[in-house]
Amino acid sequence: MRTGERGPAPGTVVVVTGASSGIGRAVARAFAGYGARLVVTARSADALDEVARECAAHPRAEAVAVPADVTDAAATDRVARTALDRFGRVDVWVNAAGVGVLGRLDRVPPDDVHRLWEVNVLGVLHGVRAALPAMRRRGRGRGSCRPPTPWRPTWCGA
Repeated sequence: MRTGERGPAPGTVVVVTGASSGIGRAVARAFAGYGARLVVTARSADALDEVARECAAHPRAEAVAVPADVTDAAATDRVARTALDRFGRVDVWVNAAGVGVLGRLDRVPPDDVHRLWEVNVLGVLHGVRAALPAMRRRGRGRGSCRPPTPWRPTWCGA
């Protein structure tokens, strides 16, 4: 990936998890504005198709939607394989999928905390493990995850 003063070079291959809404969607659209070749993923196929259309509408950008749940390692591997099959490499992997839990510690249901851990920590781990082999073979690549905040400290826990 070449990086210019203003952003990544056109043709940079970018995978964005959590791309159906929020930060993930904004990140995908921003990369599309630079002419990236995108693989967008999230659980909602309908929302992903819309995001892929939005991204592909930018000049020089390409986008493919791959519905997947980041808590499923095999599904995340399938996302990486799609990027490799379609574009030949992965330059950037953005782990933007995430969930939050708000509430008093003594009132937050354990299942909600478990889901947070699966998505925000294991989802990042699955993304790193899916992207890293291809990046190592090329000797380059970049990964990113949502920054931690005081009330959501596990975004980048992995």
